[in-house]
Amino acid sequence: MQIWFFRADAKRDLVDGWDKNMSIWSVKDWPFFIRKRTDHINIYKERAVLESMYHSGELVIHHKKGTRKYYSLTENLLPAELLNKQDPNTTMADYYRWYVKRRIGAVGLLWNRAGDAWLGSHLKKDHRIQGINSLLERDEIAEIKIADIDELFYMPKQELAILEDREEHNEAAVIAPLDNLIWDRKLISRLFNFDYKWEVYTPAKDRKYGYYVLPVIYAGCFIARFEPIMNRKTKELLVQNWWWEKDIKINQDMTDALIRCFADFAKFLNAGKISTSNSLATHGFKWLGNCI
Repeated sequence: MQIWFFRADAKRDLVDGWDKNMSIWSVKDWPFFIRKRTDHINIYKERAVLESMYHSGELVIHHKKGTRKYYSLTENLLPAELLNKQDPNTTMADYYRWYVKRRIGAVGLLWNRAGDAWLGSHLKKDHRIQGINSLLERDEIAEIKIADIDELFYMPKQELAILEDREEHNEAAVIAPLDNLIWDRKLISRLFNFDYKWEVYTPAKDRKYGYYVLPVIYAGCFIARFEPIMNRKTKELLVQNWWWEKDIKINQDMTDALIRCFADFAKFLNAGKISTSNSLATHGFKWLGNCI
């Protein structure tokens, strides 16, 4: 493996780091992860030097090419005043409270059940309960009860105004497989009756849908999922398959929203053309051709 170290360039506002999984987060959170970096020093001290230096905070990722990572000394990319800050959480109770609030805020609405939304936090059930109770006492989160669901949910207190919003937001969006919204697949299934699995690691013969399938939402509901294939050489985005959710009623507002959505999606991918497979072309998907 070829490893490069880079000297200082423009200071960073975001860094690649471990949170739930490998994530990108604000450098302002650097001091809050001191405890996690300290834990990693003990875990990785006998492993590869680069891996150990990265997890202990001595190195950060400068950039990537494909799956290859290029590192820089942390001091070259983050300001000294940030690196020299003490851990803002003076006690473990402070740390649990901060981390629980961070995860609830990341998902938007979360319950106190073990699941993928809590991955990487290393918080045990008792720690989560302690953090939640403390946040409730401090009036920093609110309990949310949803009809026909026994479990309590929690959301940041400052976000409660969202629940009072009665304006229609009839927009569509493509959701990434690892988007915060669908971190907890059981929660999404319970709230939206939408079951989703990212099947890239599922053997082809066992896949229900496809290798890389993305959910689509419209007006606050999961309405479909589709399988895109991007040809980087021709800059053509092929919609290979599309599956509507049960009982979805297609109307002009939805179609218009999907056209806007896929125009943005194509722009993000730098696609110059959107096409459909032969099977879709004959089933009312001509609107995709209007996206570019």
